[in-house]
Amino acid sequence: MFYKIRRAKNIAKKTPSLGDHCMASLFVHILNDNKINAILDETFYKDILNCNYNFNGEFKIYEFSYDNSCSETIIENALNKFKNKFKIDFDIKIKKERNFIPIIFKDENIVSKDVVIVSESGIWSKVRDWPYFEQLKEKLSKNSISFIDVTKEKIFNNTFLNYVKKSKVFVSIECGASHLASQLVNKKNSIIIQSGYCNNNFWNFYNYDIIANQVNCNCCFLRRIEYCKNNFKCMREINVDLIFEKILQKMENYKK
Repeated sequence: MFYKIRRAKNIAKKTPSLGDHCMASLFVHILNDNKINAILDETFYKDILNCNYNFNGEFKIYEFSYDNSCSETIIENALNKFKNKFKIDFDIKIKKERNFIPIIFKDENIVSKDVVIVSESGIWSKVRDWPYFEQLKEKLSKNSISFIDVTKEKIFNNTFLNYVKKSKVFVSIECGASHLASQLVNKKNSIIIQSGYCNNNFWNFYNYDIIANQVNCNCCFLRRIEYCKNNFKCMREINVDLIFEKILQKMENYKK
């Protein structure tokens, strides 16, 4: 039996969600690793997500979904839902090498930058946004460090991947772009600024350097900042100097 995996209605948006597509793609790969025949039924990101899409024959539709949880990762939760739905009685194992989203990369002629910045998340939860990116960019400019804010410049898909691959440091928040870039970066050249929206382990299957301010209200899963009763402490107390110094360290490592 084949399974066609698509995003569930409760996480589908009016605009295609890059993060959910990336997770669904990884989900398909893990099923295939365990000899469960599956393809991705969503084709919006077909040009950049390296996944199985085509099958002719009988199949079952399965809506990829997960619950917000501090105790399970997205993929663990999604796999448990799948197992319960189809009464699978064996463990679906995740290979250690499944620590990035497989992509299709095509080289483009771009002017590379020292730093690639992803400054905004999608509309789902603005709690994930760090409020000091403009100050960081000012500091980078004063120190003659070139950068591009791919969010502000509206750079997506393969062009985005080219900027990431050809940069010295990737600076992002937890969002769809931080999933998509995972095959191209690692702890040596990445900085992910993590909010208290969720636990880092909830979404991060990747080899990233995570900067987080641990707060007792972590894993709030709030969608709007004004709902926060702790003055957005998780992000407001991660200062610009900390991120800037991290960037300098990683640029120095890049030279070495």
